[in-house]
Amino acid sequence: MFGKNCSSRCHCLFGASCDKSSGLCPDNLCAPGWTESNCSVACDQGLFGLNCSTQCHCLHKANCNHVSGNCSNEQCEPGWTHSNCSVACKSGFYGQSCAMDCHCDTCHHVTGSCVESLQCHDGYNMDNGFCTPCKPGFYGQSCSMDCHCDMCHHVNGSCGMSPQCHDGYRMENGFCTQRPECHCDRYHNALLAVSSALGVVVAAVIVVIVVYSIRKHRQSAGGTRSKRESSAQDMYDDLKRKSTNPHYDCLQMSNIDQEGRS
Repeated sequence: MFGKNCSSRCHCLFGASCDKSSGLCPDNLCAPGWTESNCSVACDQGLFGLNCSTQCHCLHKANCNHVSGNCSNEQCEPGWTHSNCSVACKSGFYGQSCAMDCHCDTCHHVTGSCVESLQCHDGYNMDNGFCTPCKPGFYGQSCSMDCHCDMCHHVNGSCGMSPQCHDGYRMENGFCTQRPECHCDRYHNALLAVSSALGVVVAAVIVVIVVYSIRKHRQSAGGTRSKRESSAQDMYDDLKRKSTNPHYDCLQMSNIDQEGRS
């Protein structure tokens, strides 16, 4: 205590005694929350602590205790926490009560800006220094993966929010996966092309065989007919030779001679 009638309290650091007359503390070191030469003046509003060097972070600029820094409304400004709102949000969080996720490893504890981070977490993309969710239809690291549906979860790609998948994909356990038949279609098309080509070749072979058979049959039939005609001619010539009678010729000549004599 110091002053007239020892009515003033000393506010020396660590509870040290002050000068009984002036109130000066040893080495002029005041206790937290106090200032001036005799440590008799409380910190200005908005400041607290040792040498009044710590700023209050009370919501809506509410008053704080000049010694402890505790806010009168017991609420901190966005980006601050602890009983006296003197501790910034831990890495990766920001905002009111430090309840908001920056979606990057290191961000500004008040604004959530991720300018100090190399990249955003999966499901988020850097946009003007902030990590924002992927656009509809995309997910994953740097939002580089396609969900194959109109609306999906920006982190894991689940399409539970979409009524259906895009063409060529089907819903399976909440995710749009490629249809197996898409692979089979290419196989079927190739098989169909090969089958068609093979069918054309087989048909051509059959046509060649048929044409060859017809020609061979015609040649065989023509040879048989020629043989038959030749055989008939031979028989005719043979009969003709046999029908010629030398006696008949002599008889004719004899009759002619007798008619001449008469």
